[in-house]
Amino acid sequence: MARSDVDRIYRGDGWPGFTDDKNNIIWAFAPRGHPAYPAVGKRVISADGNQSQISTTAKCEAAKSACDKLMSEFSALDRNAGEYVKFMGKDTAAPGRSAAATEAGGR
Repeated sequence: MARSDVDRIYRGDGWPGFTDDKNNIIWAFAPRGHPAYPAVGKRVISADGNQSQISTTAKCEAAKSACDKLMSEFSALDRNAGEYVKFMGKDTAAPGRSAAATEAGGR
């Protein structure tokens, strides 16, 4: 049975997951052999004006130390993603537009 809330299924660096683009959610499952297995992370991406935020929660059934490390890894990914989003929003013209036109609000 197909699910209407799953947009893409992927396997990034051995981590299976899927996206729900309508709700800006990324799910990632720890692979077998990972110290935090079994675990799943839920990353929700939201925007408020020019600011983007990533909120991550996880369900982890491993030892507390492995789960804490997993959350630390997710936090590092979130910071890097946030920096990337900020970088992409600065001094970058939309395709087909010059940076000057972008800053001036032109097309």
